Amino acid sequence: MDRSADLPKVQDQAVGFIATDQETDTIGYIIQVGVIPEWRGKGIAAVLTCKCLEDLRQDGMKSVVLHVNQNNPGAIKLYERIGFKTVRKRGTFRMTS
Repeated sequence: MDRSADLPKVQDQAVGFIATDQETDTIGYIIQVGVIPEWRGKGIAAVLTCKCLEDLRQDGMKSVVLHVNQNNPGAIKLYERIGFKTVRKRGTFRMTS
């Protein structure tokens, strides 16, 4: 895996991605992290996120925020392991017919 790329590749195939933005001049925002299903659970999202955090720090970001679906416990564990803290939970809404 090419760990220095924004799109990690294995045997020339992209296996994941990360998208970021800035909330303010000093707050970065991770929009989305994705890894194709057959490559999940291999640490790719962790490598992507850690590299992204370092890049954002080098760009002057003092903090970083993200949103994660409550129904994605794997992602929640990953972000907590990296050092993110839950600051707010939103309700789940469902429309029934």
